Amino acid sequence: MPPFPPPPLHLPLSLSLSPPLFVQGSTALHWPLINTPHALVGRLARRELEAKRAEDAAAEEEASPGWVRPAERAGAAEFAAAAAAAVASFPDPATRAATHIHALARYYLWDQTEGAVVVAVHVPGGGGGGREGGANIKNRVEVACSSGCLSVRRDGCPAVVSRRLAHPVCGAARPAVAVTKDGRTVVVVLAKAATGGRPWRCLFEGDTDGARAAAPPYRVEVEGGGGRGGGGGGAVPPRPPLPSTSCVMVELPLPWWVTKEDVSAVDCTARELRVVVAGGAAARITRRFRAGAAISPGEATWSLVEEAGADPSHPAGHRRPGKLLVVALGRAPPPPTAEEAPACKKEEGALCFFACDEDAFSLGAPLAGGVVAAGGVGTVRGEGMSLAPVRTRGELPPGGGVGVFDALSSSGALGAATTPGRAGAGGPAAMAASDDGGSEDEGAWEF
Repeated sequence: MPPFPPPPLHLPLSLSLSPPLFVQGSTALHWPLINTPHALVGRLARRELEAKRAEDAAAEEEASPGWVRPAERAGAAEFAAAAAAAVASFPDPATRAATHIHALARYYLWDQTEGAVVVAVHVPGGGGGGREGGANIKNRVEVACSSGCLSVRRDGCPAVVSRRLAHPVCGAARPAVAVTKDGRTVVVVLAKAATGGRPWRCLFEGDTDGARAAAPPYRVEVEGGGGRGGGGGGAVPPRPPLPSTSCVMVELPLPWWVTKEDVSAVDCTARELRVVVAGGAAARITRRFRAGAAISPGEATWSLVEEAGADPSHPAGHRRPGKLLVVALGRAPPPPTAEEAPACKKEEGALCFFACDEDAFSLGAPLAGGVVAAGGVGTVRGEGMSLAPVRTRGELPPGGGVGVFDALSSSGALGAATTPGRAGAGGPAAMAASDDGGSEDEGAWEF
């Protein structure tokens, strides 16, 4: 007899030739390829072990001497490139010391009191040492002020600040210096050569009025910014609301005697704004626009109006209201293919309209602490794009401002640095401050 025919082959539904009945999108339901006990637990354990190995390797590297964060390393490389470009553009050190270089000016901020000048400097390449807090770093922060030149550098690196001061300082009074533990921020207090004179209009030779000052000598109102920024004395007269077109209003307070004929130059290009009044005696300002400002040069207009209040520079008894130079700048929409810079923070929209007014390294708080410790009124940026005065320690922002105040107030050299003509015990105004707070001249304090 012939053998019995084989029984019919019954395939699973997912393997049959007919289309599957239950599908998830375009992929049929399927089972995992590995379905053994504890397989998933083993894979998770191996993943956690690899993550722990990477974490231990990063911790070991961080604890090693000389380690710096990737962001700090990138910042040091950016500074080195800017310093090399400055040397290539101005090979003569004397010319470079009297020239405002925008790429290097962003590393410092300054303010003043009646008898002292306070400078806060960010030193790239600081930090390191991990858990030791930089104690193993052998480089040093050097601060020197001699022959009218101020120099701040890290040992073995180009100078962050190496400029000639625009006004004389007291050479017999040793500067007071405060350095952070990581060496990234340095606050220097210099005594003016004499008190009772007019405030300094600029810090270094080659700078225009208020360049890199804590309080700019102008006010800026950006349409849609919701507030004002900048400095300047006197109240702002009421004005009608801004026109519907996009524009920026720059308001510069001037003395009472300025007329329209004294405004010799109001030039606006796509890169910067330049204002010269009375040959530079009343005002001389050059500001570079922040990246992404998109200014239309052909739409700049200006007017000279009366400012409410009295002019402090006028002799007592004959005080008159000052003048206000208002410059209207038209804003052009940026090209659709252009890469725009990151937008300003909401509370700093007007302040950072000019690149010179930016505080990328948060030097405002340490600078205010040094000014208050020197007996002056500091300036910090408050909410609503305003500049808030600070007169006491309790008004200082926490962190660097309070630390600088405590470090300088507890030192004995601050009185010599804020009193013109009073010589310090250390002689010449030069010192080398180390990261761990020590100093050959005992002129640096940690905070």
